[in-house]
Amino acid sequence: YNDGAGRGITRMRRARITTPDIQQWDIQNPHAIASAEKFAADRVTDIVEDVRKALKDSVAEAIRVGQSQRQLKKKIRETVGLNGRQIRALENFENKLIASGASQKEVAVQVAKEAEKKLRYRAEMIARTETSAAWADGNVASYKEAGVEYKEFSAASDSCEICWPLNGNVYPIGSSEQVIPKHVNCRCDWLPVVESPSIIETPEQVMG
Repeated sequence: YNDGAGRGITRMRRARITTPDIQQWDIQNPHAIASAEKFAADRVTDIVEDVRKALKDSVAEAIRVGQSQRQLKKKIRETVGLNGRQIRALENFENKLIASGASQKEVAVQVAKEAEKKLRYRAEMIARTETSAAWADGNVASYKEAGVEYKEFSAASDSCEICWPLNGNVYPIGSSEQVIPKHVNCRCDWLPVVESPSIIETPEQVMG
């Protein structure tokens, strides 16, 4: 979004269209930033509080300055290590290599590669899940501030069996019947519902 806005501003300036609104373009969602500062990394396991605080700061800063998830993932990878489940899996991987007769050097190389792979996965999972949570919370707060009374669950186009059945379901703003993200790596979001409440089904009707 920030990249697109930047390109749009550049093109308008070339066309000598310079209004204060264009020059001061800002798509930050202060509610999303506030949510990240308060709640980001609360779902992350096997980290000390200093690392949790660093993760909160990283996610909030990424939203504030418009960093991509790839940039955030790189920063997270430098901050966190493997969780307990990943460490145990890595130990099993190493034991299998040793049992297969691999040399000490080969074991070390393969274990290092596997550890890096698992660390990349964990960093990506944290980046995706925590930014998704911050934006979902921030969007709902923005809708409420704008006077919107209902929110619609919008499942990602390739969503899983957990999220897809909820796609299109409508809930009152402030309702805690559903929480996004529903799981790690969830990319679903809330949409504002602006139709008259009289034509909106209640959550009980929508859920059947």
